[in-house]
Amino acid sequence: MAETGRRRRRLLALAALLLAAGIAGSSLLALPPREELAEALLSRMFGLRVEIGALELRLEAGVELELRELRARAQDAAGDEPAAFEVRRAVGRQSWPRLLTGQLFPRRWELEGPVVRLSGTTPGSAPPPVPELDLSVVDGRVEWRRGGASEPLELRGLRVEAQRGKLWGSASGHLAGNLFQGGVLVTALRLNFEGWLDRAVLRGDLRRLDLSRLSPGAVELRGSASGDFEIEHSPERLRVTTVLEVEGPEFRPPGFESPLRAERSLLRLGVDWSRPLLEIGLDRLTLDDLDLRGRVSVDFAEDGRILGDLTIAPFVPGPSARLHPLSALGTRFAIWDRINRRISGGRVGEVGLRWDVPRAQAAETFAFRRESTPDELEIELALSGATFRPFDDAPPLEQVSGQVRISGDVLKISGAGFVSGGSASPRIALRLAGMRRLCHLPREERRIEVQPGVPLPGLARLFAGFAPRAEEGSAAGVRLAFDKLEMQHPYAVLPVRGATGELVYADGALSLRAPEAVLGGAPASLAVDWNRQSGELRLDVAYLPGEASPRPEPAEEWLRGRLEMPRLPLGKLLLEDPSGWVHARGARAELRRIEGLLAGGEAAGSGWLSLAEEGGVPYEFQLRVEGADASAAAPAFGLDPANLTGRLSASGKLGGRLGSGAPYARHAEVDLRLNATEGTLGGLPWVMAIARLPSIQGARALLGRPLLFDTLDTHLRLAQGRMDLTELNLKGPELRGVADARIELTQPGAPTDALVTLMFLNTVDRVLGSVPVVNVLLGKDGNLLATSFRIRGPRENLSVTYVPPGAVQAVTGVIGQSARSLFGLIRKAAGGGKDDGDEDSGTGEATRPDAP
Repeated sequence: MAETGRRRRRLLALAALLLAAGIAGSSLLALPPREELAEALLSRMFGLRVEIGALELRLEAGVELELRELRARAQDAAGDEPAAFEVRRAVGRQSWPRLLTGQLFPRRWELEGPVVRLSGTTPGSAPPPVPELDLSVVDGRVEWRRGGASEPLELRGLRVEAQRGKLWGSASGHLAGNLFQGGVLVTALRLNFEGWLDRAVLRGDLRRLDLSRLSPGAVELRGSASGDFEIEHSPERLRVTTVLEVEGPEFRPPGFESPLRAERSLLRLGVDWSRPLLEIGLDRLTLDDLDLRGRVSVDFAEDGRILGDLTIAPFVPGPSARLHPLSALGTRFAIWDRINRRISGGRVGEVGLRWDVPRAQAAETFAFRRESTPDELEIELALSGATFRPFDDAPPLEQVSGQVRISGDVLKISGAGFVSGGSASPRIALRLAGMRRLCHLPREERRIEVQPGVPLPGLARLFAGFAPRAEEGSAAGVRLAFDKLEMQHPYAVLPVRGATGELVYADGALSLRAPEAVLGGAPASLAVDWNRQSGELRLDVAYLPGEASPRPEPAEEWLRGRLEMPRLPLGKLLLEDPSGWVHARGARAELRRIEGLLAGGEAAGSGWLSLAEEGGVPYEFQLRVEGADASAAAPAFGLDPANLTGRLSASGKLGGRLGSGAPYARHAEVDLRLNATEGTLGGLPWVMAIARLPSIQGARALLGRPLLFDTLDTHLRLAQGRMDLTELNLKGPELRGVADARIELTQPGAPTDALVTLMFLNTVDRVLGSVPVVNVLLGKDGNLLATSFRIRGPRENLSVTYVPPGAVQAVTGVIGQSARSLFGLIRKAAGGGKDDGDEDSGTGEATRPDAP
C-alpha cells in the first residue's frame, strides 16, 4: 500500500510538472541525444520508466520546448501495460528574463490529449509541493480503475485553464469535463480553484450525478445527485463542505438485509480531515422523513475512538411510501420491521443518539453485537398517540405512548400505556438487560404466532374477579408455582417458553418471578410486578449467557402448575384455602383435583375457565361438599345465617362469569342437589305468607318461628337470573312439606311462583277445621292432613291461594314441570301411601299422579 501511494504521488507530480525540469535542462545543454538524456533524468527523478517520442527546442522571444508522445510507467510494469501517464503533445514556454534569473524550466504549459491512469479504491494522498504553472489543458482524460468495479471512471474532454497570481498570489483557474463509466455519462463537472496542487480551494457543482456509476459492485448505491461543493486542502488539512440534493436515493449500509430507499434526499455537511482526526458536521441529512443533524468525530489513531452526537427530527411511524427512522431500522432488525408494519398514527418526538466507542469496535457496537456500557452508547426517544395492532384479528391498542431509552446494553421504557376496548392499560415500565441478544434472536423464535386463546382478553378480568371484596379486607396471596409456562401474547412482543417460577397475587398486586425462561429463543430471567390500585406494571428482563435448548414441538398445553390461594369465589360462596393443579390450553384453563373448605365442610372438585372473552371470564365448577355449616352457606340462598342451621351437603355444578361487574344472578349457571340435616329453616317469605292465613294460625309449626327439620332435600337450578327449586322435601317432627318454585332474582321484588304442600302431624280437627281444601292421607303417623297452596307475587307482597287436591297436578306454567311428581313426593314425605301410578286413598279427592 505504501509503495502504491508513492507511485500515485510521483505520477501526479509528473503530470503537473509535465517533465518541465528535466526537459528544460536537457534542452538548454543541447547535449545529443536529447531524448535519451531527458528520459534518464526524468526516470531517476520520479522513479518511473519514462519514454519520449520526440523533443524539440525552439529559441524565439524566449525558450519554447515541445514534447511529443511522452509516456510514463512504473519500473516493474509489463511491456504491454498501459502507461500511467501519457500526453500527445506538450509545449512549455519560458521568457528570457526568467531564464536570466535562474528559472530554467518553463512556467507556462499547453497540453493536448493528456491521459492520467489511476488505480485502487481511492486516488491517494496529495502530491508533494510543485511550482505553480500557467497551464492550459485541452481534451484531457483521467481514468480511475477502482477495486471491485468492472469498468473505470473516466473524466473526458477535460479542459483546464490556470494562471499564477501576479504578486505572490496563488494560482487560480477553472476546470470542466464530463464523467463517464462504460461509455455512459455519469455527470458534468465544473469547478473553479485557487491555489495549486499542494494547497488549494476548489468550488464546483454537479448536475444529475448517477450515483450507481460511482459505487463499486459490492456496494449498492442509486440516485441522481445535484449540488455544490467546496474543497480546501493543504498538506496538513482537508476540508469539504457540500450541499447535495438526490432524487431516488437508494443504498444498503453494512449489515442491512435490504437497501434503504427514499424519494428525495438533502445533504448539507462539512468534513474536516486533519490526520489522524476526521470530523463531520452534519448540518442536515434528510431521507424523506428521516431528518438527521449533529456531529461525528473519528480518530484514526491505532487506539482511536468514534464520537457522535446526533438528533433525529420528530416523525410519524408506520407503513409509508416515504422512508422514516423506524422503517429504516426495520430493514436491519426484523423485530422493528414487524412493529413498524403494525403501528399507525401517533408521533415520535425528537430522537437523541450519542456514542463514544473504540473505533475498532464501532461496527459491533452499532449492530448490538457486543455489550456496550452506558457511557459508550445512548439513544432516547418518546412516542405518543399511536395505534398498534398486535395481530390482524386482534383489537388494536390505541393512544400508545411512552419514553424509550437505550443505555449501552440496557433498554428502558417508562411512562408507557395504551387504551384497549375503551379501557386504559396500567402504566408500564420495562427494563431489559441484553440488547445484543434482543437484536439477534433466532429467526424461528422471535415471532409470535397466533394460537387459540391468544391474545387472552379475559386475563385482566380474571384478576378483577379475584380482587378482595370490601368486607373481606386484605386478601392473602394467590400462589401458582408453575413448572411450565409457554406464552404467546401480543403485549409481550416476544414468545415465552420453558418458564419455571412462581406467580403471587395478593392485595390487588401481582408478582411473577421466572428465573429460568426462554424469551424469543434466548435464555432469560423474567420479573413482572403489577399493582392494580396504583395502575403500574413493571417488567424486568435479563438475558442470560449461553444458548437455549432446542424448541420442542408445539404443544397445546402452555401452563402447568400447582395452585394455592386463600379463597376461590364460586358465586356467593367462597372456597377457602383451595389447592390443586392448573392446566391451560389455548384460552381454556382447567382446574384439577381442587380441594378446600366450603362453609366449614370438606369440598373437592374440578372445573375450567375461559380467557377468550373481554366481558368477563366464564367458568364452570363441578363440586362435592360434605358436612358444611348451613348457616355459613345461607347468604348464597338469600337467607340470613340465623334462618338456616344444620349440616349441609351438596353436589353438582356451579358456573358464572368472573370480573364482569354484573350481579351474580345475571350470569350464574348453577345445578345443585342440596341436603341438610337436623337444623332449622326460618325467614322464608312463603312460610310467612301462609302463616298469615286465618285458618293456619292454629298450627304451632307456623307461628313465626323457624321450622325444625330432620332432613331437607332439594334440587336447585339457577340460570339467566331465574332460580328453580324443584322436589323440595322437608321432614320435621311437626311439619312436613314439599314444594316447587321459580323465583326471578333479577327483577324488582324477586317475583315468585311456587306450589307448596304442607302436611301437619298430630293436628286436631279444630285447628284446621276452617281450611277449605284438605287432602287426608293415611300414614304411619295416623291422620296426616295435607293442604296445597299457590304462592305468587313479589317478595314484599305475596298472594296465597288454596289449590284443591285434584288440581295440583294440573298446575302449569313456570312450576308445571315438577308438579306431576308432587304427590309421589307427598307420599314419600308422609312415609306411606302407594307408589306412583296407583290410585290414592283417603277421605279427600283421589287423584292419579300422572293425571293431566
